[in-house]
This record gives sequence, C-alpha cells and structure tokens, in this order.
Amino acid sequence: HCKYQVQILLLLTVLEIAAYLWQRQTVATLLELNHQNADFMYWVIERDAPENIKEMCRGLRWRVEFIGQIMFYNLIVILFLVLSIIGSFVAKITSTSRT
Repeated sequence: HCKYQVQILLLLTVLEIAAYLWQRQTVATLLELNHQNADFMYWVIERDAPENIKEMCRGLRWRVEFIGQIMFYNLIVILFLVLSIIGSFVAKITSTSRT
C-alpha cells in the first residue's frame, strides 16, 4: 500500500507544478494586458492631468501592482491547500478500501 501512496504523492506533485506553471502564465498574461491598458491611461494622465491627480495615480499604480502580486501568491497557497486536501482524501479512500 505504501507504493500506491508514493505514486499518488508523485502524481499530485506533478499536477501541482503544472497548475502552478499554468497559473503563472495566466496571471502573467493578465498582468501584461493590464499593463498595456494602464500604460496608455497613465500616459494620458501624465500628459493632461493636474499635478495632484498625477500624484494620486502614481500611488495608485504602485498599489495596484502590489495587490496583483499578493493575489497571485494567495492563489498559489490556495491551490496548494486544495491539492493537499485532495491528497489526504485520496489517501483515506485508498486506505479504507484496502481493509
């Protein structure tokens, strides 16, 4: 039975890595699109807006990027937790089905 558990763990690890990479790609793509839109918007603001609005937008831009990063790490953590829960569940099922 130990062999099965090792195989399940390996499978989960592979799935986790795949999910992580896919997640990273998706988030990277979203962030890139976001940046392109944002860059144009910020460019217009920098060109035309009064100084106090410019300042506000610079602060906002930094905050948005920071929040994006935090969300990304949260997604990874959540993914990890979900996969470990599934793993323990699968392990329980295999151990009960053996007896």
